Amino acid sequence: MTSAPFMLNLDCDMFVNNPKVLYQALCLLLGFESEVQSGFVQFPQIFHGALKDDPYGNQLKVLIKWWSTLSRRLESGVGIACDCSKVHLHFNGVFEGLKLQLRQCMVYLSVLLWAARSVPELCYAILPALCIFTNTSIFPKITDPEFKLPAAVFIIFNIYTLVEYLLCGLSLREWWNNQRMAKIVSSTAWLFGLLAVLLKVFGISETVFELTRKDDLEGASPEAGKFIFDSSAIYVPATTLLFVNMTALALGLAKMVMEMEAAAHVGELVCCAWVVMSFLPFVKGLFRRGQYGIPWPTVCKSGTATLILRKGTRERETMSGSGGLPLQERVEHPNTVERVFLSILSVLILCLLLYRLAVLPELPGGAAFGVWLAAFLWECWFAFMWVLSLNYKWHFVENRTFPDRLFQRLDRPLIYRNTHTHTHTENHESSCNYEISYSKSSGICRFKSSQEFPAMDVFVTTADPVMEPPIITVNTVLSILAVDYPASKIACYVSDDGCSPITFFSLLEASKFAHSWVPFCKKYGVEYRAPFKYFSLSQTYHNPSSTFHQDWKEMKKAYEELAKKILEAAHKSIPDEFSGEEFSDFAQVEKRNHPAIVKIINEHKGREDDQVPHLIYVSREKRPSHAHHFKAGAMNVLVLDKAHVSLNPDGSAASNPFTRVSGVMTSAPFMLNLDCDMFVNNPKALYQALCLLLGFESEVQSGFVQFPQMFHGALKDDPYGNQLKVLIKHLMPGSNACQGPMYGGTCCFHRRKVIYGQQPSERPQAKNGPHNYQLANEALAAIFGRNQPLIESALRATSEGRALVDPSPSETLSSSLEAAIAVSACDYEDNTLWGKQITDPEFKLPAAVFIIFNIYILVEYLLCGLSVREWWNNQRMARIVSSTAWLFGLLAVLLKVFGISETVFELTRKDDLEGAPAEAGKFIFDSSAIYVPATTLLFVNMTALVLGLANMVMEVETAAYVGELVCCAWVVMSFLPFVKGLFRRGQCGIPWPTVCKSGTASLIFICLCRRFSN
Repeated sequence: MTSAPFMLNLDCDMFVNNPKVLYQALCLLLGFESEVQSGFVQFPQIFHGALKDDPYGNQLKVLIKWWSTLSRRLESGVGIACDCSKVHLHFNGVFEGLKLQLRQCMVYLSVLLWAARSVPELCYAILPALCIFTNTSIFPKITDPEFKLPAAVFIIFNIYTLVEYLLCGLSLREWWNNQRMAKIVSSTAWLFGLLAVLLKVFGISETVFELTRKDDLEGASPEAGKFIFDSSAIYVPATTLLFVNMTALALGLAKMVMEMEAAAHVGELVCCAWVVMSFLPFVKGLFRRGQYGIPWPTVCKSGTATLILRKGTRERETMSGSGGLPLQERVEHPNTVERVFLSILSVLILCLLLYRLAVLPELPGGAAFGVWLAAFLWECWFAFMWVLSLNYKWHFVENRTFPDRLFQRLDRPLIYRNTHTHTHTENHESSCNYEISYSKSSGICRFKSSQEFPAMDVFVTTADPVMEPPIITVNTVLSILAVDYPASKIACYVSDDGCSPITFFSLLEASKFAHSWVPFCKKYGVEYRAPFKYFSLSQTYHNPSSTFHQDWKEMKKAYEELAKKILEAAHKSIPDEFSGEEFSDFAQVEKRNHPAIVKIINEHKGREDDQVPHLIYVSREKRPSHAHHFKAGAMNVLVLDKAHVSLNPDGSAASNPFTRVSGVMTSAPFMLNLDCDMFVNNPKALYQALCLLLGFESEVQSGFVQFPQMFHGALKDDPYGNQLKVLIKHLMPGSNACQGPMYGGTCCFHRRKVIYGQQPSERPQAKNGPHNYQLANEALAAIFGRNQPLIESALRATSEGRALVDPSPSETLSSSLEAAIAVSACDYEDNTLWGKQITDPEFKLPAAVFIIFNIYILVEYLLCGLSVREWWNNQRMARIVSSTAWLFGLLAVLLKVFGISETVFELTRKDDLEGAPAEAGKFIFDSSAIYVPATTLLFVNMTALVLGLANMVMEVETAAYVGELVCCAWVVMSFLPFVKGLFRRGQCGIPWPTVCKSGTASLIFICLCRRFSN
């Protein structure tokens, strides 16, 4: 009829606010050089009489504000559509015939996918609730550093959207209304809109267009802002989502109040609370009636759906409660940057060796050839050691434990509390009454005995009350007795190789103190259970109650009296306290010639109020005619070798023995060995070890559990390089990525049956074999001797839960004392199998290797939070120890291998608990030959450095020996403590005999070199 060149389309309720609007549109339609720059003009929709704070989130204010940023922004707020250079008169689809830029395509795509967002958002909103139902997690624990990542995403995203609204002049309430409406609409209108489109696409149904009612012009009613509900199915998903999250929130909070997993599901609980808050209008609708209340049919449908979902997850929850969740998980640490460094270094080392090899045939004979060949051979050795080190530097793996899940593997699950208080004890002796079963469906171990964990035997070794002060041993023992573990399941054995009455007296006094110390620790959740460490901390007063302050003062006074009594006894030649009947066995004993002494210092009575575990003193028999093998003999451990045979169902057996005394007294399935100065820092350590010992489907995946050695009161910057911080940080996770860390000699949990000689089983089988008992008994007698309690211990340990021997519940430690003394005799092993198993361009190459290697090592230390000074101290100590202790250790081993000499075990002096002396950090020397090689090496390099610098000053060969001079200077810097020792006196100075020996050796070496070079 009119065929106007421009057209405007409006809905019936979209009246024109601006009478100049057509002129503004013409400015945009005709204001460009080319029509393709203005395809159409879109005006925003502005709502009059809108409700305050936009309760329904449909006023689109922020969308209108930021829409123009998609293409252009004008002062009038009118957005222009993007470039349309090929517009057809009749086109189907938004993109047909349009040449759109990538960003504009992504804008259109985001709009088109709004409805599709409903499905992933609905699923994601229900995931946290499912995690709480099934006792799983999608977020880290709040105590884990990784928890900061999802928390940061959640917080920053919401802050960003809030700032968007504030910049648009909107209120905080309006921001929240729009956020909650986005979630409500996503689970209602968008979800059903998506379903309608899919039904139409597949030809199942036609899309039904429902006209929305327009408000009249009289203004908003008093009830405006309230949500209106009906019996439409559109409200069922949202109501179901609300019910599921409310149920999960209540369940999660109940678990947190009960302290089952206080920090496990914080992220999931926050998400559930966020969903419930977003659906608050639906919560109100549950308590309203009429059009503002959710109809009962909708409530019933949603409630039924929630119950079905909860029932479906209950089986999973039950399995989790009975051990379905793993006790440990393997965590891999990415080290891409480190691998790049390692690869570069490996290539450079290979190039250096090839360079040495290529130049070697071109050298003349004599000194030049000999020195170059020596450098090549030793660098080959260094390269070989480098290749070996790559095995534990390439891949880092740690095992994260979950002790809280261990408590859910009992028939009647206990509550694992984050406080250090445990009141659960059992009225059973800890005599190997330990059985486990494996679920056929999942292979998960569970405990048959109700509320019973496996027993633990703990071994503490000491050898000399002078070198190892008894107060140190006492603190280690007290930290063991006070761990958070059922007291009836712990037996602490103190092996005293010095047969010292002072050590025995100290343990007697410590046992008396333990009856007040252990309850104090468990009552107040003390973290450090070694008294000296606990009372030395400034933040000891962590409890504001007056009762705690009074108990703390009394406990500190009692410990000071204990320490004073032990110190006074150690300083007396024959203390008065040693005159009692308990000390009669120590009369006229010699350190290396005495009978076996086994004494029960404290025996747990099995009562619930008895919180102090077993404490047994052991001093094995020693005779001059029998080798006692030092600490290894005290522990009675032999390394598994080619003669290994396991106990089989037919009765065949072989031996790899372990501590005999504990075998006849408590015979716990797991054992922990500690040095006398290795107190337990973490009272939950035994639970963490159990997670690794029982947390695998197969026992072969967990042979033993090695805890690192951490040093308290260490000197700043580690001047002696013996704190092993980088070793613990890198070597242990690196070796764990292979087949686990090496046994460190202390702080290690073992399986008794493996020590007895049985291979770890792939899957324990519950077989009963009473018919082969006699055959197995005879075989074990040939291995372990004729001590029947020890044989029965071996049978129980290797029976894999089979009832080969029924332990007598009436047996006590006292009843097994005679057998314990018998098996600790020095000749018990005789006639058994027990003791029978035992400037040229090429210059850049070595320079690059030297620089990059040291940078790599320095970065390792910095990543561990250590200082540059500490890095240097460890580097120089590696060279000092290599030329002293390691060198003489190697010579001692070679002398023993060739039968020339026996290895001499020298006990190292343990520092007392009073703190570092004033001379701490300085090197101490004596006239031992161990210092001669290092001092000689220093003299040789100092002489070469002086000679080389003199030649450089005289310009004889300025650039010829730069690399050698740098190496000499590096060695001198590494041995700087020895340089200082040349000018000091007393114990901090190098004795003159050592200086003379080293000077003579240096002169001989230099003269030989000069003669050989001539």
